[in-house]
Amino acid sequence: GYTDVQFQPFTYGGKRTNNIIATKRGSTKPNEIIVVGAHMDSISQASSTNAPGCIDNGSGTGAVLAVARAMANVTSARTIQY
Repeated sequence: GYTDVQFQPFTYGGKRTNNIIATKRGSTKPNEIIVVGAHMDSISQASSTNAPGCIDNGSGTGAVLAVARAMANVTSARTIQY
């Protein structure tokens, strides 16, 4: 339900990928921005058996998506970026 979505490209380990930023504009203080973010940064040489950050990264990313979904139809004074 978010219409202001941007892809922020970057390259890591020779592989090109994107951060995804969804913005919900604030109603009365749009220049004040609240950032709700998470990161996916765990790597492993044997990722199918040993990815030490998968629980942290997965739960953080899932939490951002859950908050974005819950706030989709809520008016906020400040701008929120997910």
